[in-house]
Amino acid sequence: MPSASACRAPPKRRPTGPGWLGCRTLIAMRASEALERLDGPEGIDIPFSDVVMPGGMNGMQLSVQVRRLGPGLRVLPTSG
Repeated sequence: MPSASACRAPPKRRPTGPGWLGCRTLIAMRASEALERLDGPEGIDIPFSDVVMPGGMNGMQLSVQVRRLGPGLRVLPTSG
């Protein structure tokens, strides 16, 4: 079992970003662009969307459209 001081020691280097998990990030500036990408060849597993988006459709409305395209797809909404 490591000592208490070893547990508190910061890691030397921690990987960051989704790439270290084997994930690839695709960016869409508007919900309509995200829907086009979902219908494309990229093979998106989980859309990650802001709740507030430009272009007339918000993130929750995007979630509804995503579920229509792929009933098994889940959307991870975020805000902030």
